[in-house]
Order: sequence, then C-alpha cells, then structure tokens
Amino acid sequence: MSLRALLHSHEGSQMDGLQIEATMHQDQLAAEVAQHGSTLDLRIASIFVILVGAILFGLPTLLLKQFQSADSAVPRLLRAFAGGVILALALVHIIPEAVEDLNSLIEFPAGGCTILFGIILLVIIDSSLAAFLAPKTYKDAINEDAQTSNPNHSQ
Repeated sequence: MSLRALLHSHEGSQMDGLQIEATMHQDQLAAEVAQHGSTLDLRIASIFVILVGAILFGLPTLLLKQFQSADSAVPRLLRAFAGGVILALALVHIIPEAVEDLNSLIEFPAGGCTILFGIILLVIIDSSLAAFLAPKTYKDAINEDAQTSNPNHSQ
C-alpha cells in the first residue's frame, strides 16, 4: 500500500468519526429542544401563577394597617421567612450547580472561592451603604447602644 493511499484512508476515517460526532451532537440538541418545547406550556402557566400569587400575597402587606409599621411582629416574621426562602434556594439549588460548573473548568476550586469572595463583597457593600445612607437617627441609636454596652469606650 502506498503512502498516499494510507494517508487518504486515515483522513477518511477521521472524517467519518467527525461526522458521527456531529450527528450525535445534533441528536442531543434535537432532544433538548423537544424536551423544552414540551414544557413550554408549563413554563408560561408558571409565570402567571407566580404573578397571581405575588399580587394576592403582596397587596395585603400594602393595604392592612398592621403591615404599615416595619417594626411590628408580622412584617418582621414575613421578612425573616422570605430571607430564609431565598437563602435556602441559593444554598440548595444555585450554589452547588455553580460550584460544579466552575470546578469543571479548572483544577483550582474556583467555585468555592468565587462564592466566598462574593459574600465578602456583599458584606462590604452592605456595610458601606448602611454607613453612608442610613438616617442620622439610626446612626445615633447604634452609637448609643454601643456606648451602653461598653461603658469604658469613650468618644
């Protein structure tokens, strides 16, 4: 067998492998499109269910008198519950997938480090904005609490 024939047969086998791989990729894409297309009705319905739920449960907080004061027990409990739901959603669903995806890119645990630095940045931004934008009465109350808890501290 000549060298030219050997190279030509090798190129043909590579092309066959690429064609098979491309066909498999197209089949996977078609399956994903079919799967997402079958849930389209459910997705559209869920948008409207969330909208109706937000309106039904959001309007009483605007209209009822016991929700008007931010310091009363019911709004504080509802905010705590909402914060817990958001935190649970992040910890259970979003963060593990993000960590897995980021860690698959490189050897270094980029997912965990990204989350750690994101939380640190969030705390820094929140503290800075609270320090700059908080009302004077709020700042005075914090300073007064700090002085009563630590009587040796002087200004």
